[in-house]
Amino acid sequence: MILLFPLGIAISTVSAMIGIGGAIFFTPYFIVVIGLDPLLAFTAGLFIEMMGFASGAIGYGREHLIDYFLTKRIIVYTIPSCIAGVAIAGYVDSRAMVMPLIFLLIFHAHGFLTKRVEPIPKDPKFVETEFEHRDYFLNKAIKASSIIGGLLLGMVSSGLGEINEYNFLENLKMRPGQASGTSIFILIVTGLVSVMGRLILFLEIEIADIKPILPVVLVTIPSVVIGAQAGVRLSENMRKGRFVHMVGVSFLVIAFITFYEVFLSH
Repeated sequence: MILLFPLGIAISTVSAMIGIGGAIFFTPYFIVVIGLDPLLAFTAGLFIEMMGFASGAIGYGREHLIDYFLTKRIIVYTIPSCIAGVAIAGYVDSRAMVMPLIFLLIFHAHGFLTKRVEPIPKDPKFVETEFEHRDYFLNKAIKASSIIGGLLLGMVSSGLGEINEYNFLENLKMRPGQASGTSIFILIVTGLVSVMGRLILFLEIEIADIKPILPVVLVTIPSVVIGAQAGVRLSENMRKGRFVHMVGVSFLVIAFITFYEVFLSH
């Protein structure tokens, strides 16, 4: 448990350098290293993710880089699908829920290795501070992917932020800071629904007590705050070409190790 603090700093530093998708590193770590049941690992990862992005949302809000009108239009799709995802997680074997997580890891790896995804600054201090007012058109693909993102967030505590940010940057052509701020805010609003759903889930289906994840969360949260600040600063000076490929390979390695630990090692 003592190693959680420095390792938490390392993971959250890399997460901040990568962007929203980096938060997915926590759940495999809890499964493989800490040995938590996948359902407990997803829940611990969700709590930490919410705490890590809460400070970011405050910063973006102060800089007026959150599109609240677009948020209202998106959460109409993400919240109901997130509730459905939590329900699915409650009635499907927790090991089966690891497969969507592995899919997300491979999806991330493909994005970084093909340079479809590149790290961009995630702190308002490093992005534009002017809010752009636009009436965005949400086509069927954006609506469908938002539903899928909410479903994944409910099931495996990841996926929504990555999908929304990609939609905002590539499909809606939003400015990077505004895309990140709005995506993080949507993630927090939808994630709170997932948190409440998971608390009810533990009570309703009487799975393992939630106590095993409390020390993990309490030790990791301070390290997330420290690592996030370090990652933002490092992201401004890194050589992105080599770093992006390293991140892609890391996602593939973590996907393989997680699959082996859950499905092959027992």
